Amino acid sequence: MKYRTATLTAACIGSLLSAQAGSAQADCSAFFEGERFTIIVPYDAGGGYDTYARAFAPVFEDVTGATMIVSNLPAAGGQVAISRVANAKPHERTLGIFGMGVASDSEEIREDSAALTPVVGVSLERSSWLALKGQDLTELLNKKLVGGGSTLVGALPEMALSALALGADLSIVTGYKGSGAVNAALLRKEIDFDTRSISSSQKAVATGDFEIVMTLSDTPVEGVDAPAFGDLVRERSADLPQDEQDKRKLYADIVTSLAANMRTVWMGKNADPTALACVIEAAEEVAAGEAFHTAAMAMKRGVTPIPHEEAQQIFDDYIAFSKASLPVLEDIRPLFE
Repeated sequence: MKYRTATLTAACIGSLLSAQAGSAQADCSAFFEGERFTIIVPYDAGGGYDTYARAFAPVFEDVTGATMIVSNLPAAGGQVAISRVANAKPHERTLGIFGMGVASDSEEIREDSAALTPVVGVSLERSSWLALKGQDLTELLNKKLVGGGSTLVGALPEMALSALALGADLSIVTGYKGSGAVNAALLRKEIDFDTRSISSSQKAVATGDFEIVMTLSDTPVEGVDAPAFGDLVRERSADLPQDEQDKRKLYADIVTSLAANMRTVWMGKNADPTALACVIEAAEEVAAGEAFHTAAMAMKRGVTPIPHEEAQQIFDDYIAFSKASLPVLEDIRPLFE
């Protein structure tokens, strides 16, 4: 199905578009005619984001009538790809697909988050605490808790800060290389829990040895039989002095924001308003459509479409809490060294 003729105003997508384009109308069917797009993946072919891109591209072509190719640019930990998308020229029909974390790792994006616009989110996944099957979370939180990970820096947000928000006494053991090593440490009872994405935790749960004991979300996650971190923080801090409640709420807000991984299609700051408006409209249709869902699920990748405006808010919150977390994490780091 070719892209329907749509009349869009730049004002529809908010302050990211210039005021000069506020009354400009775009005939998107004419815009897409003969256009050639590139969607850049900052990782090698075969991974999760590459899978999403290769499911997205042919559906985008069907919806718009334009051409879209997938380009893998894994150099410099993906930062070459991030910069390429952020700095694409207006005539270059360049998109990218990657998560908020890798975007915020870019110094360029940390300094100017508006260098990237989240066109549409294709999935949103949160992190979780994984422990041995049969563990009682209340008992864990009320004892001297031991968490395990690869590096201290990596463990501070989702492990250390979440424990402090819950009022738990935690020590962190680092140096484990990969989930297999952490799983083995859990089985040997060297550590009590690990933090990883819900989907990764579910793979471990499938072995029969582990269970998800908490989701690092503000409220319960549908389909996951585990309490939500935000609910637990509110419950465990309800009777504390107000200043302590405020501190724990700040910690909890940082954790729940940084523990959200939105897989996103992006465009850069130089995209002209017509191009951005039309691509957003088309990408939202792709992400919400059955064809993309079917193609992604065939490669074992779930889809949760997140419209542009919602994706923009999630990204804005992520950047804000990323910045807010820096002095907090620096302050708590000595407690776990």
